[in-house]
Amino acid sequence: QDCDHLKYISLQNITRIDVEAFSGCTNLNCSLGEKLCQVGDRAFSGCGFESIIFPNSLKIVGLGAFKNCLMLKTVVMSEIQVLNAEAFAGCLSLQSVTLPKTLKTIEEEVFLSCEKLNVIEFNEGLENIGNGAFFNCGISKLYLPSTLKNIQESAFAECVSLQEVVFQKGEIFLGREAFKGCVSLKYVML
Repeated sequence: QDCDHLKYISLQNITRIDVEAFSGCTNLNCSLGEKLCQVGDRAFSGCGFESIIFPNSLKIVGLGAFKNCLMLKTVVMSEIQVLNAEAFAGCLSLQSVTLPKTLKTIEEEVFLSCEKLNVIEFNEGLENIGNGAFFNCGISKLYLPSTLKNIQESAFAECVSLQEVVFQKGEIFLGREAFKGCVSLKYVML
């Protein structure tokens, strides 16, 4: 924790990274090993990652695990099942995220204030988007999957660049202020 001089570490044989293991290691950039199953709460918060590719073995990402990774630009997830609250909150450089079909719920504030996040690929299988999950993000277009059932309170609030939202067929619950402050929103297809 807080090792400013740590720049790279090999995690090839690691199966679990515990709470705050590398938190605050601002220059750390590493690849996640193929055996990794779980990343604990705040394990890499404030690290120097520029991109992250989750191995197929990774199923659980803890609370704030990659929070405030200010250099992070892209995240590719493969078989993730649990993405806990604030996992990528405050990643100010984050531009694109690919979500897998194995992810059923995006917890609250997962991508809170990722102001440059403009490309988000939702796959079929996603059912719930939590409170403030994409609050204050740079998304311009949303194509939501047909499996989506719930968009919770303030999920996309203050996404000032959001211009277009397309809902696929199916019933959906929209929480309070789900799209509040989306001042550029021009097109919604239900």
